[in-house]
Amino acid sequence: MLHQTVLHAAASVRQSILKAHGRRVLPECYTMRCTCDFLNYRRGEIPKSVLQTAIYRYDDGVVDWHYWLTGNAEIDFEVPGTHIGLVFNASAYRVIADRLAEAIGESGD
Repeated sequence: MLHQTVLHAAASVRQSILKAHGRRVLPECYTMRCTCDFLNYRRGEIPKSVLQTAIYRYDDGVVDWHYWLTGNAEIDFEVPGTHIGLVFNASAYRVIADRLAEAIGESGD
């Protein structure tokens, strides 16, 4: 579930890509129906060594926070900041680092 503004922005990016690359872009590329190898791989099963982790904001403004939560308080992590700012968010990276360290500890590597 995405906000209509996000969907509109994604469609706008797709149109720019199509305009720049024309016939070299398959009709399904950059859509939810894309069948490229990269997306097919991403849709595959996640290895058990990867710990499920939900990083969210209640007042995200882009994605409804209800869709981020797993319902398991041990793997749901709220961080401060904004949706767009998550890529620069030290709190989010701390959660990721801790979860990676936990996965390594569980695997014994």
